[in-house]
Amino acid sequence: MRICLVILALIVMFSTPAAAQVEEQVCAFGYCGPSDCIYVRSNGHVAKNHFTCEAISDSLNIDEVCYDSANEYLVVHYDRAYIQYCGVEEDLVNSFINASEKEKFYNRFFRRQFNCAATPPPEYEDSCEQQ
Repeated sequence: MRICLVILALIVMFSTPAAAQVEEQVCAFGYCGPSDCIYVRSNGHVAKNHFTCEAISDSLNIDEVCYDSANEYLVVHYDRAYIQYCGVEEDLVNSFINASEKEKFYNRFFRRQFNCAATPPPEYEDSCEQQ
C-alpha cells in the first residue's frame, strides 16, 4: 500500500512540470503549439495562417519558406530559427523557392538585406502569445 501511495505521489508531483517544460522547449525551437504558430526572431510568436508556407526538402539548412504576399513579409526557417525579411517582392520569393541551390540564393539575395528596421513587419491582430 505504501509503495502505491509513493508511486502515485511521484506521478502527480512530476507530471505537471514535465508537460510545461516540454511546451517551453518546443517553443524555444521556433514553435508555439503543434505547427499553427511560429516564433520569428525579433518579432515574437506569429500565427502561421497569415502565410503561404512551402516545405523545403532540397537544402541542408533551409527547412521552410513562409510568405505573406499582402505585406511582402518573408519568414525563412533557417538553421532551426525563423528569420524575417520585410519588403520582399513575390517574384523574388518564387525564384527562391524554385532555385536549384537555395542556400546560395538565400546568401546572395536575403542575408543582410530586406531589413525589417527600415520596413517594419506587419502587426497581426491574432497572436500566439497566450497559447
